[in-house]
Amino acid sequence: MFSMATFDDLKSIVRLIIDKIEEGDGYVWPATTAPHISVRFKNISTPEEIKQEIRANLYLDPVQIRTILHNKFDILNITAKQIHYWWSTFAQDSYKMDDDHIISSRIFLKTDRVSGCKLCFELMTDKVTALGFITPHLSLIPSASEVHYFAKINAAKEAWPNADIQLCQWHIDRAIMEKLKSKKRIQYIRYQPEEATNEFDFISPDFIPDLKHTEPEYYQVCPLNLQKDIVNII
Repeated sequence: MFSMATFDDLKSIVRLIIDKIEEGDGYVWPATTAPHISVRFKNISTPEEIKQEIRANLYLDPVQIRTILHNKFDILNITAKQIHYWWSTFAQDSYKMDDDHIISSRIFLKTDRVSGCKLCFELMTDKVTALGFITPHLSLIPSASEVHYFAKINAAKEAWPNADIQLCQWHIDRAIMEKLKSKKRIQYIRYQPEEATNEFDFISPDFIPDLKHTEPEYYQVCPLNLQKDIVNII
């Protein structure tokens, strides 16, 4: 709960209401001011400790970061735009190599800044500038057999909407085992510490996935000696 009596202008009241809505649904609401309303703008700088906290949580989105800041600091005068600005600015440190976006992209791709990203085509003339590259997401494209398999299930549901679609137990077990054995490196994750610790109390609140690891064992879903036990539980 909050009291509007602590604000001396309408802009502050509207900003707080919008921020509360954003915290609830994750949607960034645009704020406008009616032409007949007089608003006094304030130039409020972002404290250094808040900027450092934003930098430490770049793996989260701005709405999630605002929740963390709210729990640690008094952010009554810090707007969602300020948080987004510093989140975006700090994030650029990992990929912005030059002020020119073409030069920056070429350097980024040629220096292997992200595993799995590769420059595979380059054309630069007086009239045309083109760069072609692949990303780790290329490996996520399903094979033709997978597409065909799911297409058959969807076709069956459309033809017989009241039918129960049953899958092969052997194929299910094999798919689970393949996932448990997987050591595929994770490229991107939206990890939410508060949600994870609320559901599983054995997870440390300080745990943060480190995607900079290069050892395959770090990304293994389940140790070999526990894989059969997991299958039996399922």
